[in-house]
Amino acid sequence: MHKFSSAARARYLHSALTVVFISLAALLILFAFGQPASADTVYVSPSGDDANPGTIAKPFASLERARDALRSVPRSHNRTVVLREGIYRISKTLLLGPEDSGTDRAPAVWQAAKGESVRLIGGTRLTKWQAVSDETVRARLSPDAREHVMQCDLKESGVEALGTVQPQSGARAELFFNHHYMPLARYPNEGWLKIADVPPDKQFKFIDKDDPNLTRHRGPFQYDGDRPKQWSGASDIWVHGYWTYDWSDEYEPVERIDFDTSLIWPKPPYHGYGYTKGQRYYFLNILEELDQAGEWYLDRQNRIVYFWPPAALDKSDVMFPDLEQPMIVMDNVEHAALRGITFECSRAEAVVVKGGASNEIDGCVVRNVGRTAIDIKGGARHTVRSCDIYEVASTGIGVEGGDRATLSPGGHVVDNCDIHHFARIQKTYHPAVSLNGVGNRMTHCYVHDAPHQGVSYGGNDHVIEYCEFTRIAHETGDVGVIYSAMDWSYMGHVFRYNYFHNIHGPGELGCFTIYPDLPCGGIHLYGNVFCDMDQGFLTNSGRGMTIENNLFLRCARTYRFNVWEDLSMFRPGGPWEMVERLERIKYDQPPYSTRYPVLARLAEDFAKGDAQASLRIIPKDNIIRCNVSTGPHFLGLGAKASLADVKLEKNLIANSVVFTGSPSGDGHSQTYSHDDEAIKTELGKTGNVVSLGDGGVVAPDREDFRLRANSPAHKLGFKKIPFDEIGLYTDPYRRRLPLRAPVLSPSSRFIVGETELRLTPNRRGARAGVRYTLDGTDPTATSPEYRRPIRLTQTTTIKAAAFGRGAHANETSEIVSATFTAAYLGAGHGVYLSDLDEIDYTGPDGLGSLGLLKNRAPHDQPLRLGGTEYKKGLIMQLVNTPNGAEARLTYALEGSLAAAQRFTARVGIDDSVPATAKTTCAFKVEVRRDKDWRQVFDSGPLAPQQPPQTVDVDTAGADRLRLIMTGGGESPTSPRPVWANPRVE
Repeated sequence: MHKFSSAARARYLHSALTVVFISLAALLILFAFGQPASADTVYVSPSGDDANPGTIAKPFASLERARDALRSVPRSHNRTVVLREGIYRISKTLLLGPEDSGTDRAPAVWQAAKGESVRLIGGTRLTKWQAVSDETVRARLSPDAREHVMQCDLKESGVEALGTVQPQSGARAELFFNHHYMPLARYPNEGWLKIADVPPDKQFKFIDKDDPNLTRHRGPFQYDGDRPKQWSGASDIWVHGYWTYDWSDEYEPVERIDFDTSLIWPKPPYHGYGYTKGQRYYFLNILEELDQAGEWYLDRQNRIVYFWPPAALDKSDVMFPDLEQPMIVMDNVEHAALRGITFECSRAEAVVVKGGASNEIDGCVVRNVGRTAIDIKGGARHTVRSCDIYEVASTGIGVEGGDRATLSPGGHVVDNCDIHHFARIQKTYHPAVSLNGVGNRMTHCYVHDAPHQGVSYGGNDHVIEYCEFTRIAHETGDVGVIYSAMDWSYMGHVFRYNYFHNIHGPGELGCFTIYPDLPCGGIHLYGNVFCDMDQGFLTNSGRGMTIENNLFLRCARTYRFNVWEDLSMFRPGGPWEMVERLERIKYDQPPYSTRYPVLARLAEDFAKGDAQASLRIIPKDNIIRCNVSTGPHFLGLGAKASLADVKLEKNLIANSVVFTGSPSGDGHSQTYSHDDEAIKTELGKTGNVVSLGDGGVVAPDREDFRLRANSPAHKLGFKKIPFDEIGLYTDPYRRRLPLRAPVLSPSSRFIVGETELRLTPNRRGARAGVRYTLDGTDPTATSPEYRRPIRLTQTTTIKAAAFGRGAHANETSEIVSATFTAAYLGAGHGVYLSDLDEIDYTGPDGLGSLGLLKNRAPHDQPLRLGGTEYKKGLIMQLVNTPNGAEARLTYALEGSLAAAQRFTARVGIDDSVPATAKTTCAFKVEVRRDKDWRQVFDSGPLAPQQPPQTVDVDTAGADRLRLIMTGGGESPTSPRPVWANPRVE
């Protein structure tokens, strides 16, 4: 036993007490901050100092200093950088290299302190606002704006790089107000203008780069009206438009405006596809048009921002980005993680991962950045988990990994991410997630509110599962929620257990939800739910698809397998280099020929030489099995493809039109309705059931997608879809689910008499109540709470949102809205059929110019008949049926419509069809009384440019009304027969 002097004992007790005190202090710190204090952990704070030791009490100030400090710690240790609460101004890229890696057991972690908000910002917060005093500027502002617009001197605020308007550079000048993009002052404030015309001068003509048979216009275009005369003193004006196609937008600087000829001269180089009459655009960056809350204008010459704030500036966050390089680059790093950090306000990427392996980005927020938010370029097994990405200019997450030569997987995963309001500036081909390479996965994500694509993919063996997609393609057409193109070898993909709903593209062709474009294939589409959308599936000559056990409910068209007729695309030297792409990866040799047998069969077609190139255009080796489908049209098949190329097995087909195409692939397409016994017998041979109705689904409007006990699909072998497992989930990085917008039903937007409107809370989001308004204003926390169906009898605009409860008490979902337009029967009133939903339809299997058009002619042109323009009407394009060229629409005269006494219309061929067209069509009307159909009108054959006829028939006591078209002549399906002002009274 050791003996101590009294002094020694005193020193020992003092030391012991000191150790106890320090230990207690450490425990208190650990309890307070949830972080260990050790040599392996360094702290950073906006109020720190790089001369500090990087402890919790004396943190560093910069991320670079923290990085450098940890590089001296062995890689085998748990190296951690803890970021304390606050704003970190990022002026250059934080570069992490191999020396910043961790191990699988000891990852290197950069994380926000527990419970603290950490924001990395690549811009300046604007605070020095003042009223506009320059009388010259005030005179250019609209009278309504003069007392609201504020100005901020960017030079005084320390902003140097102003950027441009052009988004393709990724350096666009933006203004963010409370994390939302503010629109540059524009005209019109909402919606679009249309190109009035293009000059006929030969000097402006060129051949379309994708189609040698099309001549385009490249040069000035004409506008309507005289609004631009108000901008005579303006400079730096831009236009943004979808100049020729609904899938190709671009911002163009205006070189000059000729007020005498009403011509806009874009500054060269011109848009690649030129400018086309009738296409949509708007003007932007005009001080005179700064006329509503939220708009802003940048005076570059004087470096001043003019802004009409939508709320009080002293309680808001107004940011101007200027960083034009990524905030963080992880270059060949392994086993590192970024956690709980917010990246915002930049003209470039938030995080770029190059090479490396097994890195994670967990629980982060990315908003208000100008390029791809998180970009993974190569490497293996990187994960983006439980991140929120929104209000970004471009793509959400880019993923590239795996070896296409060997088909070795990359193993990257995007999991549990909420990605929305992306592609805010660069509208087209900037999806929520871009999957490229081999063997990458996207799972449990929620993708919503975007102008164009949801997901793009290229390469092989990708998986998209348990994801939800809604409100996609709200600004474009001829687009896919999930899209790929150009390469036969893109195969091996699995899309399963996803939910697609409320998806409609305003462009001419709408949205094709799953869209393996020319000539992609190789998809296994299993167990998905598609509800309320333009079209479910489209491929152009794609091969090797298996579509099974899906619900397609209220899709205007369920499937289309096109035969692409341009053989030049399928030969060497074609515009998309499709043949060369095959040869580069040696598709006819292992591993491709063995992994994907469909490619071996494609090789057999190629072995027959270019003279037999027509064999390559057929969409072969496709199977549609055990699906449930409702809506107007089930399957459209290119006339040269047969039901041996696209096999139908054990499907429940509850569509008006069952099939358009040729069962034998002989090139003679016909349309077969649900009541055609021959097609029912033919499809019955492979177990299909044709039964017009709702498909036996319990309640799609309330997201109850179970099958009723009496649904025929049970006997066909349909398996239950795990719907409740789809979408976001809670985990250590996503503690709460976001609020979800309610579902509006019914989908019809026209009221006859009255209707009951239901607002269904989304059951997969956080706890919430639904509040609404009926006067077009945005709902607030004091608006009426939805408790029972709302009875509507007059024209009403409803807006609704979910308002959180409990932990979400201060949160609000996106606002959904709809305008219900009332129509009435009675003296002086009537109901237009073009505003109603038909109950049965036989016609083309397409949208836009390919099918039934309501209240417009093809290419969004007005209806014209006999020299008169009509705002209401129908164009029923004819199709070949077993009964000849025909089209049919059937309406139910029930409920309030049961009181209809007359049906009236003007009928004839649209004025756009020349008299030289050798074709005729006949208009017929049938009504049903007591289950007995009778014809009550027949126009006889009408030729182009003949005077229209008047329809006026008795419908009293009828419960059905049917419009029928028949055709004749050299091109019996080509006329544009118009029912102008078709209405019941």
